[in-house]
Amino acid sequence: MNKQKVFKIISLILNLFVFIGGQIIIWRILVIGFGTPSKYGLHYEFLEYFTNLSNLYTSLVAGLLSVLTIVNFKNDDYTLPRWVSLLHLSAATSLALTASTVLFFLGPTQGFDLMYDRDMLFYHLINPIAIVVSYFFMRHPKYYFRCTFWGVAPMALYGIFYATFVLTGVWDDFYGFTFGGKPWAIFVVLPIMLCVTYIISLLLSIVNLRKQK
Repeated sequence: MNKQKVFKIISLILNLFVFIGGQIIIWRILVIGFGTPSKYGLHYEFLEYFTNLSNLYTSLVAGLLSVLTIVNFKNDDYTLPRWVSLLHLSAATSLALTASTVLFFLGPTQGFDLMYDRDMLFYHLINPIAIVVSYFFMRHPKYYFRCTFWGVAPMALYGIFYATFVLTGVWDDFYGFTFGGKPWAIFVVLPIMLCVTYIISLLLSIVNLRKQK
């Protein structure tokens, strides 16, 4: 078995894990939540969190990657279409951001025991590792520098909604970006988050390009 086949098997296992595990967890959360009643029937409030949304998005991307890997398994020269590669980049960037935010911000401020409790261990640590590793094991096309900004797209979209809903009182500031009721702080924190997100996207892209040389 050649190296490309081994890489495909590893990436397929990781992507199937993210796809199946992500679907099971998100639907379990939507249906039964964490043991608390919901006035909406389903627990749609859990879709307010970037962690849950990014893991659901990544799960769907991982499902697509799994299908493409199986269909093209015999083709050792198969390279992902550019649009699929950019979806993979944005998914890996989103979960790498989630893991980094928990490790350096939410964990120290809200407690690592809470951040890595039950399903959150998968969403905050295991799934991010799995999707990033699968990104490195799959063959991606080379793309222009401007394409690296696609990795920021999920966080940028979520940031707009989060800032709008928090500042208008629709959502509580559950991420603590206003530091206890300082609205101006969100306009400092979100640009920092976007910069960090882009750095992650850029690093993933650079490693991918170096791997292809």
